[in-house]
Parts: sequence; C-alpha cells; structure tokens
Amino acid sequence: MKREGSPNIPIQAIGLSLYESLPSTTSDGETEKDVELPGTKVTRTQWLDLSSLEMASLIGKNVLIVDEVDDTRTTLEYAVRELMKDVETARELSGKTGVEGTTKFSIFVLHVRYRIDTQRQTANGAPTEQRQTQTRSPA
Repeated sequence: MKREGSPNIPIQAIGLSLYESLPSTTSDGETEKDVELPGTKVTRTQWLDLSSLEMASLIGKNVLIVDEVDDTRTTLEYAVRELMKDVETARELSGKTGVEGTTKFSIFVLHVRYRIDTQRQTANGAPTEQRQTQTRSPA
C-alpha cells in the first residue's frame, strides 16, 4: 500500500520447482494419471538477471524471501544460497564495500509441512517406511 511521502517497496520474484510429475501405475501394471512428487533437482523457472538493475537494487538492502510451503526445505536452501552468491557477485562488480554493500536476508514461510518418518513392519516382519505429514500455518 502506497503512503504519501513513503518510498515504493520493490517486489521481485523468483520461481523454483522441486516437484516432478511421475506416472503412477496400478496394481495390475497399467499407467494411471501423473502424480507430483518431490524430485531431487531444483529447477529455476524464473530468476533475477544478474546483468540488470534487478540484482543491483538488492545490494545493501534488507531482502525478505517468502516461501509458500516449506516441506523439504530444499528449494528454500537453494534460493538463499544462490541469491546470496548472486548478490555478492553484483556487489563486487559495483565496487560497493563495507556496511553500504551488506545485504541482509530474512525468511518468511507461509505454510510449514512437518514430515515424521517412521517405520512399520509388514506381515512378514520386514520394515517398510511410512511417512506422516503434519501441517501448521503461522499463527
């Protein structure tokens, strides 16, 4: 919300994906619909351009990273690590040093999904992994 006499607060967005669509099969081996499951590789669907003013505008600022859902923490860790690296590169290119060039990163998560990994035994006594998911939204 813009207030008279207050500066605009720029919003920049990045997009990351960890989920991948995998075909699901039925017990008789037929392919069913695709199921989205966490993958192993983070994919950049949208990123800031290091050569433009987008990255330079983050130097020496307070940056808030907002994550919709934190379930594996993989994309959040990737975002923080890569943004810090890119902002540091932009800072070095700009020549800003000391306190004026220090960018502070903060994180806010809208929805935290806790995973509890437990083991249960099958009828023949072999352990199988059972995953339970608990969700919690910020108060």
